Amino acid sequence: MKIPAFHLERIQQLGYTECEARFLYIVATFSGYFTMRQFRAFSGSRCGKRPACFAQKLIGHGHARICAQARNASLFHLFSRTLYGPMDKDNLRNRKRPERIDDLRQHACLRLRRSDGSIAPWSFVNGNKAVEVVVTGPVIAGDFPTLLGAAMQGLGLAQVPVPVAAASVKAGRLARVLEPFAPMLPGVFLYYPGRRQIMPKLRAFIDHVKRRSDAGQKNRIHTAGRQSRSRKGI
Repeated sequence: MKIPAFHLERIQQLGYTECEARFLYIVATFSGYFTMRQFRAFSGSRCGKRPACFAQKLIGHGHARICAQARNASLFHLFSRTLYGPMDKDNLRNRKRPERIDDLRQHACLRLRRSDGSIAPWSFVNGNKAVEVVVTGPVIAGDFPTLLGAAMQGLGLAQVPVPVAAASVKAGRLARVLEPFAPMLPGVFLYYPGRRQIMPKLRAFIDHVKRRSDAGQKNRIHTAGRQSRSRKGI
């Protein structure tokens, strides 16, 4: 991301290093929220003095506050006009953590490109009604891991399957939002001819998928068939 040099200079005049200024500019532009793990990943630093001093400056200068706890990590919110003003982004200052589906209009959202080239809308459930929302944002990717990586870099919000983000949420690198509106999906299914002997490579893949399944859920084999041909699914 190309950041105007004079914006970085203004942020540095508030007492931040060039690396910290770049990180703050990106966060302010795309979401306004971040975890210290994201800063460490961005700056290439480890737990210790550097991230601790950065957090102390943010809180001490009144530029950010801790708005939530995500497992073992704190979620920081940039809110100070003193910080947004030097970036010429004061209009973004009042963005809040999304609590409603409509709040997504105020946030950068990371989007998935389908195999047919179309951009997938975000899916939610509002009461008993399924809702699809067309979101906007700086990143379009063709796979969930790329979206997840962009979210961990603070580029915006991402909607990905729970198993994809589970480890990052547990580690405190990401936090969940809009949980009351999350849709329940039936899962991933693999279909293959059921009247033939299973090839060793396919059997190995099935076993791999079953091992990676959530330990708290029972692995079941579902069989779906048609009169014209028999197929199996897991």
